Amino acid sequence: MKQDRKYRIPVSLVQFFRSMVTAWAAFFVDWGALEILVLASGGDPALLKFLSYPLALMTTYLLSRYWVFGNPRHHRTFREAFLYLAGAGISLGISASSIWILSDVLMLLHFRISNAIGMVLVFLWNFVYRKFVVFRAKTGDNAAEHPDAAVSARLPS
Repeated sequence: MKQDRKYRIPVSLVQFFRSMVTAWAAFFVDWGALEILVLASGGDPALLKFLSYPLALMTTYLLSRYWVFGNPRHHRTFREAFLYLAGAGISLGISASSIWILSDVLMLLHFRISNAIGMVLVFLWNFVYRKFVVFRAKTGDNAAEHPDAAVSARLPS
């Protein structure tokens, strides 16, 4: 008789990997929009980042709210949106500063490489900020009520 062994996967780990998928989706939206804007206008990539970034922001907000951090009934929409936008402002600052400092001021790297470095820094900031500030469980919420609380994987024996 074949038995499945069941392994519990910590919720934070599942959220981290889902956040990575979300970040990649936003990365392609942001990167693609920035490329199109730079090629179409010939403008400064550090300034055009302020136009491409909101598209990626909308992508990450929706995916984070409904997929990464769980059940929307546990969310407080106004508070969440306000905190999300505040964190996004910091993320945009990190991202645009990476391009500006590494490509414009120090002239060390092409703007595409600077953008990639900035995106890695932004991913780390975003995950920690969103998990512990924006999408944290309401006070008194039981972890067992969280939709990912019992995430498990079955591996064949």
